[in-house]
Parts: sequence; structure tokens; C-alpha cells
Amino acid sequence: MYPRKRNLEGAGSTAGEEVEMVNSFLSRCAIATKYMTKSARNDMLTVHAMRWNRRKQENLHVVLAKRYVKTITMLEGETQKMKDTCKELGCPEDKVQQWVNDVRDWATNDNTSGDNQSLQMSIEQLFLGLCQKKACLYRQTDSNKIRQLRRKRLRE
Repeated sequence: MYPRKRNLEGAGSTAGEEVEMVNSFLSRCAIATKYMTKSARNDMLTVHAMRWNRRKQENLHVVLAKRYVKTITMLEGETQKMKDTCKELGCPEDKVQQWVNDVRDWATNDNTSGDNQSLQMSIEQLFLGLCQKKACLYRQTDSNKIRQLRRKRLRE
């Protein structure tokens, strides 16, 4: 399980809830289209959706400029934080760059050694072990507090 967005630092730096904004805009049609025929309702919703798209196109340059400025500001702050942390830990910057390169190499490694069978077996074992722990969760717990604590540990 991944932690929820509201608990993550910097989670509010995304573009926003696009689907919620579209639904809010199209909800204006709810009362007007309530008693319309199906074809008229489809036409009304299509016209409103086209208006939404046109409005987004007209404001795209403003939104992208704001997002760019926000991203640059956040990048400068995070770069400064990283430099401060490196100074605090006494870690040279080239060592950090080496770590980044190592992680990139590890992530792009396509595992051509032919050991896919053992990798698949270990993933299946981990999955089945987790399923067993989850199934035993209700049998082993007497109260909801203990169950929540164990769920939290399973997620971690």
C-alpha cells in the first residue's frame, strides 16, 4: 500500500483534481438536462464539454507559466536542502551523483542474466506470504485497535 497523498510532503504541488473540476463544470447541466430527451441531453453535454476544452486551451499558456515558475522555485528549495544535508553529513556532491547513477543503472537493468525464473519464484513467495498474513489477521486479533496496528505493519 502506498501512503495517502495528504500525508506526503509536497503533495499539493500537483496540477489539481482535473476530474473533479470537469465534473463540477458539467454539473451545471444537471437540472437543465433532467427532463430532456437522451439526444438533447447528449448534445447539451457535448456543447459544455467543448466549451470546457476551449477554455482550457485559451488559458493553457497562463497555467503552464505558473506551473513552470512554481516548479523552478521548488527545485531551488530542494537543491538547497540537498546541499545542506550533504554538508551536514559530510558527503561530497560527486558521491551523491554516483548514488543517483547507481540507482538509474539498477532501475534500467533489464535482468538479462536468465535468472527470471528465480525472480518470479521469490515474488510469488512474497505475495503468498503477504496473503497468508492478511488472512490470519482477523483470527489473531481480538480488538479493532490491534487489527489496525497489524494492518499498518503489513502496509509498511
